[in-house]
Amino acid sequence: MSHETALLPAQRRLVGHGALLLFVGGVIGFGFLFFLIGEVALWPIPWTLDWQLPGTYDAWRMAHMEGIVNGLVLWVAAALLPVMPFTVKGAARIALGLIIVAWTIVIASALDPLFPESRGLAFGGPLSNQ
Repeated sequence: MSHETALLPAQRRLVGHGALLLFVGGVIGFGFLFFLIGEVALWPIPWTLDWQLPGTYDAWRMAHMEGIVNGLVLWVAAALLPVMPFTVKGAARIALGLIIVAWTIVIASALDPLFPESRGLAFGGPLSNQ
């Protein structure tokens, strides 16, 4: 088995998680859209929900962009994995580490606009901060 074919499972894992992150970024983009227009409204559905989502413009923009950027970074990593000077086992570990970091960043960025008063830097405050 050649080095490139041995890396296929790690590359497939990176591409799959990258696609999921792009999808999550798109879903968060709907939250961003609803925050901007001040109501939850989709065109073919005849009703709207007059509700302003919490958070700030910057927090929603970052949450939306983190999903897109991290998904694309995983795709680039999958493309560059065969030329990186790692063993197959090392490349698989690098791929797993990139996946964990990408999801962690996206989840943390998605929670920021939903809980604007919670930073997790100090004890106390709202329940979401403890």
